[in-house]
Amino acid sequence: MREEVVKSLREVYDPEIPVNIYDLGLIRDIKIDDKRVHVTMLFTSGQMCPVADMMAVQVKYAVMRALPGYEVEVHVDLKTQWSPDMATPEGRRALEELYGKEYVEGLARRKLVVRIDKEQIQSFDPIAYMRERVEARYRVFKEWLEKNRI
Repeated sequence: MREEVVKSLREVYDPEIPVNIYDLGLIRDIKIDDKRVHVTMLFTSGQMCPVADMMAVQVKYAVMRALPGYEVEVHVDLKTQWSPDMATPEGRRALEELYGKEYVEGLARRKLVVRIDKEQIQSFDPIAYMRERVEARYRVFKEWLEKNRI
């Protein structure tokens, strides 16, 4: 039964990070007893998550679809700070493919250092940069999704 729950949770994606919530490490605990399922989850942005309620409802209905007839309770942990270290190996790999290994490691250490030399500043076009980064992330995500499609 746990496998069905995990499979259903891998179909729910974080609204900001194009990786499923299970592989991101947002699901901290799954308990199944009698006809009840208890899921404990957290959010990448902790208490500041504007879609926390929506995410909890998505989790509840995903599990209910996987195990019809079971009562599902979703417990939200707003005290634990999420880190990429909580991700599964698949989730960590997806994060590194999307954002780069250096960024993910910096996020895990909660220390990000960006180095830009003077020449880069003089010729820097922020709109072109953001467009390029978004398109690059989209390409990587699309390739990853096509490769891992179920």
